[in-house]
This record gives sequence, structure tokens and C-alpha cells, in this order.
Amino acid sequence: TPEYLTVNAGSGAVLFSEAVGSSSPSAIDKLGAVVINSSGDTTFTKTVDATTLTTDAGGTVVIKGGRITTSGVQSYGDAVVLSDATTLDGSALSFANTVMSDSATARNLTLYARNGNATFNAAVGSAIAPIGQFTVTAANDTVFNDLVTVAHLQTGTTGTTKFNTSK
Repeated sequence: TPEYLTVNAGSGAVLFSEAVGSSSPSAIDKLGAVVINSSGDTTFTKTVDATTLTTDAGGTVVIKGGRITTSGVQSYGDAVVLSDATTLDGSALSFANTVMSDSATARNLTLYARNGNATFNAAVGSAIAPIGQFTVTAANDTVFNDLVTVAHLQTGTTGTTKFNTSK
């Protein structure tokens, strides 16, 4: 049975300096739901493999490890900052806050929502924190509810790609 991990850090920072979970097919190595509650920075320096990943609002998720894979939903309430090319792979993906690079260096982002939607409720990329190659593959819809500033956008959605912004 997968073990669950909940971190309640208040305003403190959360640092995962090693891999979180395992991509091994062995059930003993599986990690269940990961829930991070922090209004500070949550930093993943290596890969993440879990059933689901949820972060609350008010902080920042810094992804340095390049890959987060879940069999279920990934739900980011915090702003997401990329420090390297990154792949996020889950059944559905939702972002309540911005998705940006950590600097003026464009970071590539590849997303897979294998059974659901990919939903963005805040800006993706900006002139000062750019996203380079941005690839989204969703089983259902890809929905952008704010500005999208990327060097190249590619969608492979079997549903609809929607831009719901008047900005």
C-alpha cells in the first residue's frame, strides 16, 4: 500500500534535496498522495514520483529536478518556477497561479494530462521569466485563463484548446 506524505510547514520553506518517491514498478517503493502546505518556497531538486501532488496557495514551488510524474492529479495552488527544462506528467494538471522561469533564461516545459484537462488560471511565462518550448498534451481540454508568453506553443489535445483571456 502506498504511503502518503503531508508536509505542513506554515510560512517555512520545504526542501526535497533527493528524489521523492520511486519510479520502480515495485509496490513497496510507491509513494501515495503528496500534499505540501507552505506559504514559503517548496523546492524539488530531483525527480518526484507519487500518486498525486497538491500544493496550497501562498507560496512558490521551485522545480529543479526536471520531472514530476503522478498516476493521478497534479494541482499547484502555488506559483510554479522552473530552474531547468521540466516535464510534468499526470492524469490531469491544474495551475492556480503563475508558471514562470527562474530568470531571463527560457526554460522548456512539457506537460501530459493523460486522462483529463490541463488548466492554467494565471499567466504562463513573461518577458522577464520566459518559457521556451511549451508542449501540452491533454486527453481532454487545455484551458488558458490568462496570458501565455512563450517562445513556441505546441498542443496535442484531443479536446479543445481554449484561450479565455481578454488581456
